[in-house]
Amino acid sequence: MRLKYSKHAEHRMQNRAIARDMIEVVLDWGHRRHHAGACICEIAKKDIPYLRQELRLPTRVVDKLTRLRVVVSDRTVVTAMYRH
Repeated sequence: MRLKYSKHAEHRMQNRAIARDMIEVVLDWGHRRHHAGACICEIAKKDIPYLRQELRLPTRVVDKLTRLRVVVSDRTVVTAMYRH
């Protein structure tokens, strides 16, 4: 699926040092829930071993990915943020 990025999302991603590759991993491997017409994607803690072993991602990247939330609406990434 080809996604677009809103100007807001691009701005937030730049400010928060979130790469498009990270967004793609969350969208491909994360869990989705729907809220107010948007899809919120995030990686569950139970998926950490898989990300480390199967995708061979470094621990620091996996740690960032498990805190990352991506909001998508109508095939457009609306925003991305880190959970605390």
